[in-house]
Amino acid sequence: MNFKVNLFVIFSFLTIFVIADKDNAIVLDILYETYCENSKIFITKTLYPAYKNKFIDFIKIKFNPFGKANMTILDNQTMVFCEHGEKECYGNKVHACVLASTTPLNKQFEFINCTLSKVNISSSVYPTSVCANESNIDIVQIEKCANGTEGTSLLLNYGRDAKSLFEGNTTANSALTLPSISVNSKFSVNESALLVNNFDSSLCELLLVNSTEEIKACKLPSAASTTLPVLPVVIISFIFSKLYQ
Repeated sequence: MNFKVNLFVIFSFLTIFVIADKDNAIVLDILYETYCENSKIFITKTLYPAYKNKFIDFIKIKFNPFGKANMTILDNQTMVFCEHGEKECYGNKVHACVLASTTPLNKQFEFINCTLSKVNISSSVYPTSVCANESNIDIVQIEKCANGTEGTSLLLNYGRDAKSLFEGNTTANSALTLPSISVNSKFSVNESALLVNNFDSSLCELLLVNSTEEIKACKLPSAASTTLPVLPVVIISFIFSKLYQ
């Protein structure tokens, strides 16, 4: 009887050890800009489909459309100068306004994916209208925000966040590249590069310890079975050795 009770306790422990709360999602901050080719490719070809089809329950995405813009004080006013010029500043403001709106998060992401898919770096017309219609977003409110002081203010706030989280954690030998990704508000140049270049497998390594469901959402590497916590395996071996004594 005592052994059966002990078995129950042990298996309860194993369940707790392996299964974590799914609400404890990993937070990814994505620093990007609207006319950056690498940002466009990563978000539209990798991040959006991976999030929508695979990881939606396990990660929370926080977009930062400031990119590698610069903030400069001129005549007692803080000005923003974007890497690809004024048209990119406008696109970044459009994204900032959408992210600040009451639009549901899935529609915000849909809009971001749409505009990055359709934007033409040689065109001065940003695809706000067509993507707002596709994502059911209030185009009038977004354009009013992007063309006014609210859009500038939002972009400046993103700039301050970017300098604090991303630029403050780079060194002279590792210049900031786009897109850049921080994990749970901690930025590592090497970790960001791994996520950008091999998103699914790198994210799965972060998720493996959280729950069995998260493991199912990943294509496990061949070494995954050996990365499973050793303690449960040892306990199971001990149990079977006792059962067949």
